[in-house]
Amino acid sequence: MYRTKDSSSYLKTIKKILEVLEQLQGSQINLEAKYTLADELELVDKSYRYLKLFLPETNEKVDSILQNIRDETKQLEHLVLLPSHRDFYDKQILLDGKKLTVIDWDTFAMADPTLDFGNFTAHLKLRALQFPDLAPIFNKAEKLLEEKISGRERKHTKT
Repeated sequence: MYRTKDSSSYLKTIKKILEVLEQLQGSQINLEAKYTLADELELVDKSYRYLKLFLPETNEKVDSILQNIRDETKQLEHLVLLPSHRDFYDKQILLDGKKLTVIDWDTFAMADPTLDFGNFTAHLKLRALQFPDLAPIFNKAEKLLEEKISGRERKHTKT
């Protein structure tokens, strides 16, 4: 999907992907499987424990980063859970002409509605590093995703 130098068609594809995510998260599907912020933090804790074991010289910095993550996520505890792919990025999307198919649904669950957008954004950042000549296209696509994330955060918070 990202091997194009045509910025216009790539951005059209990104917009189509955003529409698919909007449809998914706007659906009335209510899944039994739930993936909460606590689940994500548990995963982060586990990763940091391994990092500290392998790189003990980073312990102080790792502890500080982990505390910052905890502090920042406190404001996210009131998000409404919506259907989420949970592993959404460019390689999970098959394109055949105008037809778009999302694959790999094994982590599908009710989750933070910004999870898919954030994961996709992180992969765009990675692609910009991997393919510097295409970085301007990825940066434009990333801005589209960030705008969508901002709008969704305001829209899907419990009051």
